[in-house]
Amino acid sequence: MSRQQVSYTAGESVFDVLMRATGSGKKIRVDYTMALGTEYIQQIGTIREKDFGTQSGWTYWVNGKMPAVGCSGYKLKSAPPAPNTSYEIQWNYVCGD
Repeated sequence: MSRQQVSYTAGESVFDVLMRATGSGKKIRVDYTMALGTEYIQQIGTIREKDFGTQSGWTYWVNGKMPAVGCSGYKLKSAPPAPNTSYEIQWNYVCGD
């Protein structure tokens, strides 16, 4: 996916924004992880978890930091026009054996 600007409302999760950015998940494969109580992104586009090693998969970063919570658990706190409402959400694929 290319970089794009997506609107959001306060209280939405990173997962909500990802679903909207990809057209309601048409390019995404998702699994709910009961143990963590969050959505797990298995595939974006044609790249799936474990395609490049047993420990490979998708991670996300918000404003340059990797949160310690799953994407559906990370809530965006404020929305425009409030100050400091910009979030940069980046999805990265990590390779590993």
